[in-house]
Amino acid sequence: MQLGRESISSSVTAILELVKNAYDADADLVRIRFAGLNTATMTLVIQDDGDGMSSKALKANWMVIGTANKASAKKSEGKRRILTGEKGLGRLGLDRLCARTRVQSITFGASEAVELDVDWLKYEAEGTTRLEEVSHPIFSLQNLNQDPITGLTQEFPKGTRLILEGLKDQWDESAIEELHSELSLLVSPFGASYDFGVELDTGGVFPKFDGPITPDAAALNNAYWKVLGTIDAAGFVEIRMSSKLHQTEYHLQPVPWTEFTKNEGDQPRCGPLTLVFYFFHRGELDAPGQSLRRPQLDQFLKNNQGIRIYRDGFRVKPYGEPSGEGDWLRLGFRRTINPEGVKQKGNWRLGYNQVVGAVFLSRERNLELIDQTNREGLVKGGAFRHLYIFSEKVLVFFEKQHQKFERARKTQEPGAQDVPADAKETVAQADAALLELGELSKKLDLLMPPAPGAVTVPPKGDEVRDIVARVTQTLSRSMKALEENVKQENLLRVQTTREKDTLANLASLGILAACFGHETSGWANSVTTNSLWLDRNLKSHFFMVTSDKEAEVLQVLTDIGTDAKRLQTFAGFALGNVRPDKRRQRIFCVKKMALDVFAAFGESLQHQKKIEIDLTDLPAEECPIRAYPIDWESIFANLITNAMWAITKHPGLRKIRFSIKADPANYTLTFEDSAFGLEAGTEDQVFDAGFSTRRNSKGEQEGTGMGLYIVKMFVQENTGGTVRALAKGGLGGACFIITVPRAIETPEVKS
Repeated sequence: MQLGRESISSSVTAILELVKNAYDADADLVRIRFAGLNTATMTLVIQDDGDGMSSKALKANWMVIGTANKASAKKSEGKRRILTGEKGLGRLGLDRLCARTRVQSITFGASEAVELDVDWLKYEAEGTTRLEEVSHPIFSLQNLNQDPITGLTQEFPKGTRLILEGLKDQWDESAIEELHSELSLLVSPFGASYDFGVELDTGGVFPKFDGPITPDAAALNNAYWKVLGTIDAAGFVEIRMSSKLHQTEYHLQPVPWTEFTKNEGDQPRCGPLTLVFYFFHRGELDAPGQSLRRPQLDQFLKNNQGIRIYRDGFRVKPYGEPSGEGDWLRLGFRRTINPEGVKQKGNWRLGYNQVVGAVFLSRERNLELIDQTNREGLVKGGAFRHLYIFSEKVLVFFEKQHQKFERARKTQEPGAQDVPADAKETVAQADAALLELGELSKKLDLLMPPAPGAVTVPPKGDEVRDIVARVTQTLSRSMKALEENVKQENLLRVQTTREKDTLANLASLGILAACFGHETSGWANSVTTNSLWLDRNLKSHFFMVTSDKEAEVLQVLTDIGTDAKRLQTFAGFALGNVRPDKRRQRIFCVKKMALDVFAAFGESLQHQKKIEIDLTDLPAEECPIRAYPIDWESIFANLITNAMWAITKHPGLRKIRFSIKADPANYTLTFEDSAFGLEAGTEDQVFDAGFSTRRNSKGEQEGTGMGLYIVKMFVQENTGGTVRALAKGGLGGACFIITVPRAIETPEVKS
């Protein structure tokens, strides 16, 4: 009962396991047949034309829990299929389905068949304490040619037939529809074709579900994008993004795993695999070249949306349910926190209902990705973490390229304008249309019978209709434009609110930094004074310490004093950071600013983290720029803390190098470290708000992802400079190159 009814979530899942058992038996066809639906004698028959079982095999394998025959064999004997089962527990799902099961089986050319009659209620009998105490009768049958439902004679040369009586579920229309849907998803609609079929038969009660179950793949030709991500046997990752509806293609050339994702080992633990998904527009006009219309595509997406996982062609539940359950890549969550439109500024995210896709695994190649015992997902661990990281990075690659494509297409559209100009034009068009309509209303009086002696010619009917049609079209266009303006304004409001919240959080951090500086500065002074007093009086024998402990006590006092001075230095830096003059734009020396920040972090960098600092390649003269000093303290602090984190995660050389090159117009600042560098293809993404390469134990991104976004904003918007990232610099780690304009005036602060 624990391994059967209590471990398998639903009867549908139990049937899927039995279908996969038929596949492992080299069946070409599985038939799932209901008889007497909605009656007290309802029966379910699951039969296949596979290899069947002899009496010996039935006793040795089918009747033994947790057999290892599939795990050791790996492939079927006849068709050499990779076996989907390995736990030896799937057949216990019958206890979830019914009270009694008759197992009938025959091998090809055998002189007789075998039948096992299992009464699952026996395991509930009072006083039964051990499995081997329960027995079930086994029979020999002449053949299996009599159909158990119709009673008619029908050839059954080989295979297995399960006759389920006393069904425990009510198989109404909604339950049959769920079964049909799950069976259609069991084999991927966009994977390789398999010599294996499934039929469903409700006995005519629900005829729309009767017949062969085939994956619905026709709509895939109408996808706006197809994305293919692969990890090969050597650990190289490649991503390709293409479309049948237009000619644009994006391609991430093969890169080794160590370049694709940092600090995750030399090889992906998940093993070689493929992720393929198809992207569809939702809520938009049909794209040119589509052969299916919107209602057909909507129905296809309703039945197939989500990204599933398939092993050797068969689905691993519960990942990627069309209902939205099993959203293992958190598509819904990512879309919720990033609601921006694809053509808008911000981080557009793919919606769960816009994608149909799957990850393809194999038992032979993905040894660490194993099923949970209850067949309700993969075991979480290092391999699943790497699978998640790979899949999410493929999604991010697609999102960035699609957003780039759509924003470029927007600028090329005829009459593309910004929102304020478009809004003014919309109002003008609406005013003109209403004016024309007013003029028409005046003419309508002429349609009345003319007064005696009137000479005014009434307007023609065609003229009236043309004017009304023209006004209607203009107002319709104006309404749509107004709706779009409102939509854009709402998105802008959301974005502005988020930026305001971010600035408020930063302001709060500034207040905390000031409080920290004020408080710790006083404490550090007190600790320094007391440690010096203790040191002085201990040496003058004002109080006694045994000779064997005196040196140790003196060393502790020295350490306390040193740490207090370090704390005092950093507190002074925090206090200086929030001085009013730091928040005023002025001319200052960027070289001195960098040296001051490095000095504030010097203790952490050189003594605690043992990181070497190379500041040898700096100009002898001052380097004046016009900017906000507080911005540049934040820039250097962000770069330093990011480098510290990366270096501590990376074995080997521990070094940071900072240099400045001057030319007549600009200063070029280069900041690089000796860690693992940036992940391939993320040189632009690292500056996006919310983007982070730090991950938790599940592989999900963590951290605010705001540091480098702030760096870019301060450099470009506040200083008029540029910043770019290189995946690898001269030290082997990340490299950031900042170019800022040289200030002409003499610096106000030279000290």
